[in-house]
Amino acid sequence: PVSPDFLKKIDQDAPGTWLGSIKADGFRRICQKNGKVWHISGKKGGTGEHVKMPNEIADALAEYPWPENITLDCEWIGRRMIEHVAHEYLYVFDILDGAPAIQRLSLLNTFGMLWGDSVLVKFMPVWTNPGLFDRFQEQMTNPLSEGLVVRRADSRHLMGRNGCLRNSLVFKVKYRNIRELIK
Repeated sequence: PVSPDFLKKIDQDAPGTWLGSIKADGFRRICQKNGKVWHISGKKGGTGEHVKMPNEIADALAEYPWPENITLDCEWIGRRMIEHVAHEYLYVFDILDGAPAIQRLSLLNTFGMLWGDSVLVKFMPVWTNPGLFDRFQEQMTNPLSEGLVVRRADSRHLMGRNGCLRNSLVFKVKYRNIRELIK
């Protein structure tokens, strides 16, 4: 993770150079649709019982009119992880393909605007610079968040554990430790 001061610095870059979204505190899920069939796995590719989400979430995801072949990067949030969450749901935060982040996230934003959030499936909001430091401060009160993921608009997605550590254009800016010190 990088310092929140990094956000102040990139807020001075040309508008739209950087994209930021909530770093949700849950379990990562990769949801891949081949034709009409969905395959759900963990971030390491496992598909066993330990990565299985509640059936109602998978059913809700399948109700959206997604393209026939799409792979979504998601975060599963639920009572098992965070006790004050009213119900389980899935945050969709990226599309996994070779396109730059601005194209992937713009398409996902379009899906979110067309279809809207359901009770069980939500689309992660995406913000551009300037203003990411302000968004970071706003999100500090969100109990489902542990910070922001910030990426250059032209960055490509690197799959796998700690993709951010291997991608010099994607950063995690966490406040979990800051928030815990304030309490």
